[in-house]
Amino acid sequence: MAKPSRPGFNKILGAGTTVLNEDPLLGILTLKTDRGMIERAMIKPVAEALMGERIEFLQQRKAMTHRVSL
Repeated sequence: MAKPSRPGFNKILGAGTTVLNEDPLLGILTLKTDRGMIERAMIKPVAEALMGERIEFLQQRKAMTHRVSL
C-alpha cells in the first residue's frame, strides 16, 4: 500500500480512460490514488486541455534537468 499523501491531496498511482461515446467524444477518466479511485466524465476539449497540461509539465522537467546538467 502506498504511503498516504498530505491532507487535501491525492497521490496518483495510475490512470485510465473508458470511451462512452465516439461522436461527440465522451469518456470516463479513472485515476487510481492512494485514497481510492476517482472517476470523472470527460469530453474531447477537456481531454485536449489535460494532454496539453501534461506535455507542458513534462517539458518543464526536461528544462530543469537540462539546466542542472550544464
